Amino acid sequence: MAAISAALVDQTQRFCQKVGLAGFFANALSASIPTFIAAGLTALAGAMGGIPGLNSPSVVVVSGIIVLLAGLSVLGAAQDAIDGYYLTSAARGIEVLMMTLGIGIGTALALQISTALGVGMSISPYVTLGGSPLFGTLGAMLVAPGFCLATYTGTRATMLGIALSGAAWIIFELVSLFQFSIGPTVAIPAVVIGFAGYYLHRQLRVPELAITTAAIISLLPGLAVYKGLFLLMEDSEAGAYVTAIYVQFSVVIGTGIGLAAGLSIGAYLARKQIGTDRSAIRARRRGVGAY
Repeated sequence: MAAISAALVDQTQRFCQKVGLAGFFANALSASIPTFIAAGLTALAGAMGGIPGLNSPSVVVVSGIIVLLAGLSVLGAAQDAIDGYYLTSAARGIEVLMMTLGIGIGTALALQISTALGVGMSISPYVTLGGSPLFGTLGAMLVAPGFCLATYTGTRATMLGIALSGAAWIIFELVSLFQFSIGPTVAIPAVVIGFAGYYLHRQLRVPELAITTAAIISLLPGLAVYKGLFLLMEDSEAGAYVTAIYVQFSVVIGTGIGLAAGLSIGAYLARKQIGTDRSAIRARRRGVGAY
């Protein structure tokens, strides 16, 4: 059901783009779909006395809206800020805010409608993650081809993205043992991916951006955005959730900056070691001649 809800969300987004609906309303409409599905499953479980496998409706909701969350936009905003494009970075930050608010409003309205219809369902901002590093690595390697298929990436680049995503997650697991903060924890695997992405681009002529993005897609702060969003929507007295909200959005910012900085450093080291490709050299010369 989680897979079905995610597929419906993807198709809804495509339909909204075709009809020209603004992204804010498209996200609100799309986010209501997995919430209604989870509410329907909850009502069905109550009527049938329980459905095996439906331990938490939050998993269905998260799996559906995770494709809407602004993980890549956070990474893009951090990358623009690092490269010195501050106006573009600020614009991306506003985009992240508006798209996330759209998700929150759509989910909240769906919950209110479900409650009015007599379906008592609550969604937790915390989704339990666990399992062995092996399953985490396999999960990361499954996420990568999903991204590649969605972006029409070629077969060779997809296979390289899968391999690099597994390597990135293994490095992430190893670095996590040292209990660093979230920035260095994601930056170290990003450095390796940035170096490998440029090296493979030079050697195999595959798109560098496609394979590096597919490799780090499982490290993006989508789940932290989700937690912060739902804590922000909670009714609280005297700012009971302020600290938790601050922590979650600090994780979002730290993860985005760590990934962007790691990819930049890795690509820089690769270019220093291997050399800049001819197309980049020609572009630099044309840029210098324009002044």
